[in-house]
Amino acid sequence: MSAESTPLRTLVADDDPDIRSLMEITAIMAGLDVVSVVSNGRSALEAIEAGGIDLAILDISMPEMSGLEVLQRVRTSLPRTEPRVVLVSASVDAASLAAGLDSGADDYVTKPFSPRSFAGRLRELAQEWETQS
Repeated sequence: MSAESTPLRTLVADDDPDIRSLMEITAIMAGLDVVSVVSNGRSALEAIEAGGIDLAILDISMPEMSGLEVLQRVRTSLPRTEPRVVLVSASVDAASLAAGLDSGADDYVTKPFSPRSFAGRLRELAQEWETQS
């Protein structure tokens, strides 16, 4: 992100409080503006539908609604680039990755993740998206 750019308003969603906190810290390390932190898919969808979210970091396996279900609902109701979505999952198999990306995820990160590496990846994605805007 350039010095004059506004940090992406970010939603973090994970049902595990420790992972959720780690994802929030990682997003902050990446220079993102974490505006919402939730523990389930339904709350994530409600926050996204309320507006003001540029990037959603969604765990795939959450109660009430999976991250994949949230992504599918968002992609059918909002323009393709609103919001950008990064899926996070413990599933490392090719089928899970393909399902996430085929559903419209902008990136897919596997757990466990290195906060430093994940923050770097988020920074790179934010810069790519900024140049596309």
